[in-house]
Amino acid sequence: MKNTILYIILGVILAVGLGIGIYFIVNNNISANAQTYVSVSINPAVEFTVNEDGLVISTVATDAEGDQIIQSYDFYGMPIDIACETFTQLCINAGYVVYDNDETSEDPNEVLITVISEDADIEEDIENKIRLKLNSCFQNNGVFGFVSMDILAEYIDQAIEYDISVGHIKLIMAALTYNPELDFEELVNMPINEVVKLVNASHKNMVNTTSAIRSQLKLDLDALKASEEYIDMFTALEAINQIEIDLNNDALTSEQREGFENQLADAEASFDEIYGDLFDEYKDAKAALIDQAKEDSKQALETIKSQYRARVQNHKEDADNAKNNSNNVRNRISTWQEEQENPD
Repeated sequence: MKNTILYIILGVILAVGLGIGIYFIVNNNISANAQTYVSVSINPAVEFTVNEDGLVISTVATDAEGDQIIQSYDFYGMPIDIACETFTQLCINAGYVVYDNDETSEDPNEVLITVISEDADIEEDIENKIRLKLNSCFQNNGVFGFVSMDILAEYIDQAIEYDISVGHIKLIMAALTYNPELDFEELVNMPINEVVKLVNASHKNMVNTTSAIRSQLKLDLDALKASEEYIDMFTALEAINQIEIDLNNDALTSEQREGFENQLADAEASFDEIYGDLFDEYKDAKAALIDQAKEDSKQALETIKSQYRARVQNHKEDADNAKNNSNNVRNRISTWQEEQENPD
């Protein structure tokens, strides 16, 4: 049984997030059904959500350099492999690579990717398509660069504890970033595609903000949750989530399961009675913080776009020289990329 309150929250988040982009989704006839999460990091870093047709339906940068890219280019509706190729090309144009690397360089240009989907075949297919496009992009630009799957070392212990992939943990953390009212334990037990939808909704809500402002917003949202006004309410929510976790135990007897179900029903009824109005107040306070973040971002976004244009101009000669030399080094880069992918 899934937590009723969490799904109410999910519905609210999706309604707010999807409302921002619904005009474009309807008019471009592109499905808004987020199914897959993809992150790409060169030095600029970005994450996408992708629909069942393999098309990008949301994009958010995860660092300041990535802001320059996504505020200067619209990836919406692009096939995910072409979006990743375009992102890489924009990074090359702006000098976020070392143009004069070769086979002997100790610090090569590396793109780290993560792909998470409910369907393992879709995951593998997207990974392979992205790898092919990005390797070709480096070859065509005369730049020694290659693609790796991000090992996400910071999530390894949790992945082992919960017996899920490190990418799955990263996806959950992305969903929690701007939704502190949600619970890690509950998200672990949600279908991956539902967690992807949460990330997609957060992207839609945060699309016109900078990474710095989003980082501050996360601190503000965490502080709001932990404030004296709301801490008891969230303690009650955590208790409900714990009952949900207990209900997921396959070893329960029918009598034990019935007992937990009764506890859950009582706890949810009590929450609605005691905290229903307060939870509405929390949602309004959260929305106000998000609106302020968007307002604070307006001037910064114009500055970011100017910074990207300046970087492209400053690195144009190096980028052009590397591209003009691509015919001479393409085969060398291809061979080197294969060696990086299969070091043994």
